[in-house]
Amino acid sequence: MIFIHDSRDKEGKHDNLESWMQANGHELIRQKMDVGDVMLLGDGSICIDLKSLGLAEVYSNLVHDHRRFRDECIRAKDSGVKLIVLVEESGIHSLEDVKSWVNPQVKRRQRQDNYTMFLIAKGKLPPSKMPKKPPVDSSRLAGMMDAMHMNYGVEWMFCEPSDVGKTVVEILAGSYNIVEPR
Repeated sequence: MIFIHDSRDKEGKHDNLESWMQANGHELIRQKMDVGDVMLLGDGSICIDLKSLGLAEVYSNLVHDHRRFRDECIRAKDSGVKLIVLVEESGIHSLEDVKSWVNPQVKRRQRQDNYTMFLIAKGKLPPSKMPKKPPVDSSRLAGMMDAMHMNYGVEWMFCEPSDVGKTVVEILAGSYNIVEPR
């Protein structure tokens, strides 16, 4: 099978996908895509947006880069393209599992806030340096992901990083059973 891989993706970002495709007799052609990262040549009805950095990348897209990501979802919906976001994250299989994900930014922020509060208590920082709004927790992230599904038809799927090539082929060849997130 021949697949199109978005040429705007950083070279080497999806090495595990590329090497699996090559080892299994599939071809990847690099060319600019309007939405997503991978699609089957000749069938633009389904596109896959790969999140090789896992839920940390999803977090960044939904929290820090929301407008760009939302616009891509709208572009897919308006074009009649089914956009599947394939998140490479070990141990996560559903939106429900996302709620138990430990966001490293939350842990880091808690340490920073504790240290700031310690310095304020010791009189080494003014009270105006109180911690700001905390990062989005995993339960809220799952809610944001579900909202993207409800509003724009985005499908969230998950796989082990080592299975990304096989999963992409199964989805785009039509043999993967896409289950709604609810």
